[in-house]
Amino acid sequence: MTLESGTILSLREQDKDLRDREFVKSIGISEAELVEAFIPTGKAQRLKIDVPLLLKNAHKLGEVMALTRNEYAVSEKKGHFQNVFPGSDVSMTLGQIDLRIFQNNWKFAFVRTMPVRDRIVDSLQFFDAYGEAVFKLYPEPTTDLDEWNKLVALLKVDATKEKLRVLRATPYNNSPIHNADIEEFRNRWRQMTDVHQLHDILKELKIGRHDAVKLVRSEFANEVHGDSVEILLQSAAERKVPIMCFVGNKGCIQIFTGKIEKLKKIDGWFNILDEKFHLHLLTSGISRIWNVRKPTSDGYVSSLEVFDQNGEMIIQFFGKRSAGEQEREDWRSLLSELPPAPEMAVA
Repeated sequence: MTLESGTILSLREQDKDLRDREFVKSIGISEAELVEAFIPTGKAQRLKIDVPLLLKNAHKLGEVMALTRNEYAVSEKKGHFQNVFPGSDVSMTLGQIDLRIFQNNWKFAFVRTMPVRDRIVDSLQFFDAYGEAVFKLYPEPTTDLDEWNKLVALLKVDATKEKLRVLRATPYNNSPIHNADIEEFRNRWRQMTDVHQLHDILKELKIGRHDAVKLVRSEFANEVHGDSVEILLQSAAERKVPIMCFVGNKGCIQIFTGKIEKLKKIDGWFNILDEKFHLHLLTSGISRIWNVRKPTSDGYVSSLEVFDQNGEMIIQFFGKRSAGEQEREDWRSLLSELPPAPEMAVA
């Protein structure tokens, strides 16, 4: 279905209270198409996709808010861009804003004027080929707006004026695991010396991420109760255990590292509401949760991995750790206390 900009905006006006993501679902368009509808009003403009240019200038902006989300989790981090490493396929930032950017999946970009809390701001918004948001950047009150405006001007140069053409997502195919060599996979898992090796193993053997934790069985993965995220985060806050929180999509992974404090559940969303970091997790989207262990040269590294009903990763948690360090015992203790999934519980 193709809707004209005027129709989209008229429908949006009738449903002001819906979040953008909920609204576009209700009328059968993508979020990128909603943003495009604002172009005739002057409240949006197309930009070009140029991740190296964005990263080259990002450190000049001062404090900003970086937002990465998927269907059920939203990560919002306030901070400065510090160390940036542009790449041809994957770019990376380290420091207060910690990102892994898969820029080949960034297809559309906009600057959009919109209200945020009590301010009207120009946000930078990036989308994949399906019109799904992969990354957004918002100015904070202390952002250097001169540098922000210079960056926006650079991204406007040579930006296309063609109408957006998004791909339509195909229905999820929940097919069974194909005939992979399961024992070879388990042996490869046992022989890992770095957690990042898993990506290549899964790609080579054509095994999905959720299938992987099911296949390695209790040697490396145990399913835990559906409330385990809330239990884990409450315990981490109470005991002041620093964590790492990964929220991602096909275009970007955003990582928070540190201690958490203020937790609150609102309308089905479990939230971390700290000064520089917000996490919003829609708990109704959680299907299965696993305590997963991966061998490394520094010993086992344990994570809590959360999946939706389609086997897509929603969010991942680790204990704070740097390369060359062994895993924190207080983090392992938190994981060991999580209740097993009901079917695994011992009577």
